[in-house]
Amino acid sequence: MVEIKVVGTKKELREFLSFPTRLYQNNPYAVPDLYREECDYFNPQKNPAYEYCETRLFLAYENGRVVGRVAAILNKKYNAKCGEARMRFSRFDVEENFEAAKALIEAVEDFARKKGMNIIHGPIGFSDLDKQGMLVEGFDLPDTSITLYNEPYYPQFLERLGYAKEADWIEFQLRPSDETTQRLERLSKKVRSMFGIRVLRTKKLSDIKPYVDDIFALINNAYGKLYGYTPLTKKMQQYYYDEYFSLLNFDYVCICVDRENKLAGFGLAFPSIAGALKKSNGRLFPFGFARVLHDLKHADVLELALIAVRSDLIGKGVNAVLVNHVNKSVLKNGVKRVETGPQLETNMEIQNQWKKICTDIKQHKRRRCYAKRLDA
Repeated sequence: MVEIKVVGTKKELREFLSFPTRLYQNNPYAVPDLYREECDYFNPQKNPAYEYCETRLFLAYENGRVVGRVAAILNKKYNAKCGEARMRFSRFDVEENFEAAKALIEAVEDFARKKGMNIIHGPIGFSDLDKQGMLVEGFDLPDTSITLYNEPYYPQFLERLGYAKEADWIEFQLRPSDETTQRLERLSKKVRSMFGIRVLRTKKLSDIKPYVDDIFALINNAYGKLYGYTPLTKKMQQYYYDEYFSLLNFDYVCICVDRENKLAGFGLAFPSIAGALKKSNGRLFPFGFARVLHDLKHADVLELALIAVRSDLIGKGVNAVLVNHVNKSVLKNGVKRVETGPQLETNMEIQNQWKKICTDIKQHKRRRCYAKRLDA
């Protein structure tokens, strides 16, 4: 018999956070979460999203053993923006046990009803910059450090429980080539000349700091209409700055400005730390930190985190300038493969961009956000 408990103790929180690492310890494709990052993520004292979000974390037990977990997230800011009564779910992981999956999802639904919500959707986190989407294609491919892996039975379980597709994100794999390099250089040169765009030299954090506020304003504007996006508050911006900017490899940071020195575009990629996380089970100590630092300098796989362009320059080729800058570092550092982050399948603009500027490209993964109406 499956028993559901609300996480209420430090021991239960540790079980919640470590469960997927145990579940996928022998899976060659899954990448453990960075444990410290997950601890901060679900800590109301450290994650400013708790100022407008409410959560419940659930564990499923069978015969005294943890067999699944899920987080329910009530994002009041998003609901106010959309005029809807939605409950999100995230961090859904479960053994191949339908009764456990059913009990966990029903716990989220019961919490939603108590809060007056009538739509459940997920997997989706506090914001669009969090890990989101359930893998539905690409189960036999290595995952990245910025996404969540799951087995094929996950979507099957959700569909049996009445959930249906609401949005899909797709991912591309890119490989460097001489033809892509020539095409990028040609396009970039044309755009720089036509619009007076130049790439700033960034070699240390102090080179970026003067533009941080503008970068986050650009992200809020560029992503504001995308599915599930909640505008980042000043405190959330500081949270993400502290979380990610300290790990930057400046070879893969690109800031573009126009003739008036105003921010035109921003691109950010990370050498993949997936290998380091797998070797250390997501832990930084005793050896994980050194492995992460090594991969941030020497990994031969690059993960594209985000690209944002000022609204009046969208469609003008600024993306080519950003990608061309990153591509030069890709060639210099011997990167063999580039993985894009998840992007909405309806975002044809960015898909056409990749096809226009890259010659060796394939769409290889798909992630899904499921939804269900409770009043249907």
